[in-house]
Amino acid sequence: MENSIDDLLDLIHKWKSFRENDASGDAISFARWLLNREGAGQDAEKSVVENSKNVIRTYQSPDISNKALVGYLLGRMNMFVKNYAKEPFQKLGVASIEEFRLLALTQRLKNPNRSEISNEAMMEFSTVNDMLKRLEKRGLIAHEKDENDKRASRVSLTPKGKELLGKIFNALAGMQPKVTGDLSDEEQENLVSLLMRLNRFHTHYFETEFKKKK
Repeated sequence: MENSIDDLLDLIHKWKSFRENDASGDAISFARWLLNREGAGQDAEKSVVENSKNVIRTYQSPDISNKALVGYLLGRMNMFVKNYAKEPFQKLGVASIEEFRLLALTQRLKNPNRSEISNEAMMEFSTVNDMLKRLEKRGLIAHEKDENDKRASRVSLTPKGKELLGKIFNALAGMQPKVTGDLSDEEQENLVSLLMRLNRFHTHYFETEFKKKK
């Protein structure tokens, strides 16, 4: 699936290059341009023409195209981060980026209960509960009774957990390559602003609409 999307993105970029040189060009002329450029034989012409038409249909519907690309690229960035973080996490004894998320959420939410962590992490309660048990066995978190609900418990970081979380943040700050790549400071600020806007939109939708459908 990923390879096919990469091929589609490559074809879209080629279509843009083609239109820069021939603003009135159609799918057939684009296919011939590709064939001449890449030295393909006549047997490939029908396939190239059909693929070109599909790309043009997508490209000429920018709303559809952009939605697909944004989702794909955000997912791809997430995979980059997971791969880049593997080595520093392993050195610190952190099993996964999800463990880091739970530790960070426990600190940020200030003594949350397990349901609050599950909701904020957007993970199944049973999965979060199992992970919290493992973190507790390692001495990274502690449970204490909830004064308002005797059946529930509150989660907090132990001194060992706080120390580990600090080391993780330092490791991520020094991670190479940086997640922001070669973006300038201004570009980074613009990106953060847009991502925060998307986060606010989806947080509201997730809480008010999506959960009701489940």
